[in-house]
Amino acid sequence: MYVNSVIHYLDIICQTRGNDTAITTQHKQTTYIEYNNVSKSIGTYIISNLKKVNMPIAVYMPRGEQALEAYMGVLYSGNYYSPIPYGSPKERAKQMLSTLKFPYLITSSDEMDTVREWEVDDDHVLFYEEIGETIINNELIEKTLAKIIDCDPAYLLFTSGSTNAPKGVVVSHRAVIDRITWMKNKFSITSETVLGNQAPFHFDASMPDIFLNIIAGAKLVIPPDKIFSFAPELLKYLQKNKVNTLIWVPSALVSLTYKNAVQKYVLEPLNLVIFCGEVMHNKYLNILRKVYPETMFVNMYGPTEAAYACTYYVVDMAFEDGEPLPIGKPCGNTDIILLDENGNIVEAQNKNGEICVRGSSVALGYYGNRTSTAFSFDEYSDSYFNSLYHTGDIGYWSEADELMYVGRKDGQIKHMGYRIEMGEIENAVLSLTDICHACVLYDDCSDRIVLFYDSETENCNRDYIIKGLNDLIPKYMYPKVINKMDKLPFNINGKVDRKKLKECMSRGIYEGKN
Repeated sequence: MYVNSVIHYLDIICQTRGNDTAITTQHKQTTYIEYNNVSKSIGTYIISNLKKVNMPIAVYMPRGEQALEAYMGVLYSGNYYSPIPYGSPKERAKQMLSTLKFPYLITSSDEMDTVREWEVDDDHVLFYEEIGETIINNELIEKTLAKIIDCDPAYLLFTSGSTNAPKGVVVSHRAVIDRITWMKNKFSITSETVLGNQAPFHFDASMPDIFLNIIAGAKLVIPPDKIFSFAPELLKYLQKNKVNTLIWVPSALVSLTYKNAVQKYVLEPLNLVIFCGEVMHNKYLNILRKVYPETMFVNMYGPTEAAYACTYYVVDMAFEDGEPLPIGKPCGNTDIILLDENGNIVEAQNKNGEICVRGSSVALGYYGNRTSTAFSFDEYSDSYFNSLYHTGDIGYWSEADELMYVGRKDGQIKHMGYRIEMGEIENAVLSLTDICHACVLYDDCSDRIVLFYDSETENCNRDYIIKGLNDLIPKYMYPKVINKMDKLPFNINGKVDRKKLKECMSRGIYEGKN
């Protein structure tokens, strides 16, 4: 059977494993049949009352089974869902809803006061508690889904835009199906797999968790948000729920290594660890690999615009702490092209170029933003005949024919007459034993390279860092300002909050602390 919508997989899994647990949260276990029934109730309500397909429907709910039921309900209705990050600042949420042209919004009645602050019309608010009780009309759902084709949108996720306004990345059913079925087969993800979810649902790093759950029948365990700040409690929770697979951002995995928590609370077995979303430094990966020598570790790379990831590297050899980790080879039905500054294809090894992606998992574009879509997505070239997404990242092909990540295209600076990649400085700092987190920025007003870092040791100071950098980078790349913080700020996606650090830098908060 040809699958035109990813939601069909929820029907398929219910036929064989309907009474099995699909989702586990702190207070509830939900079977596939229960998951399916609530989702279909929501889908039936939307079809019956809104009478439209292929429109974005926003969802504002905390991470949990109810949010997932709302997403799947939207898909059953022939529309596509767009999560509004839970706890979003008022103006940010209003920007997202404005981008969506003030859509219908699914939320719970408990959130009504918050939603009213966003100036959403009451008749556009759909309460989960009410629509989830709708009598299911399977015939109506089947008739509606017959109108959907695989290149129609499945979801819309917001990313930061260069003008500070969020951009809505639209991803198709085919993109999700191709990426997830490839991951399922490549990494042997089955009904025996127990996924421990880390990423918020508005963040594309959660996409494999959400859809491997219905495509591969992998059980999804959703730990409570509050325990992610306490590695021992988090690991004990994962142990209790027999989690054997983690698809996390590197920062979250790194947090498990603090104060030897990962050595004290071992997950048995831990079959697979996939990380994506930012650079994983071998200093921390080596700690994890020592604790879990039999685990498959996979470094994946890719933007939201490539349906989670577009390259992968199975870590199957030893690396020194300061060595860069390859981002590997293209995922299934994906092609990677490097382009130089003149738009020519780079085929030579060890020569930098912008990483560009083509294939079925490339996004459809940015919702309601033709200018940004035209800038980032090429429609046609003499060398390729389908959409090519320009990531803005710089990479090169190694002598082993593996793709290596260098840094952001806009992360290169000209300093003291030299072209410098900020990511290279950051990697060097993070390779030092006593450094926990680091962020390197450039203050163009004063022409200074600025380092923010945190550490658990007292002697990790300026002298320690400069001495450690002696054998790693040339002196012209040394940070001029070095600022130790109690703890670097992190954003809601689990990454170092560079925007907040840039604000600190612009206000001169680091002055006198170097």
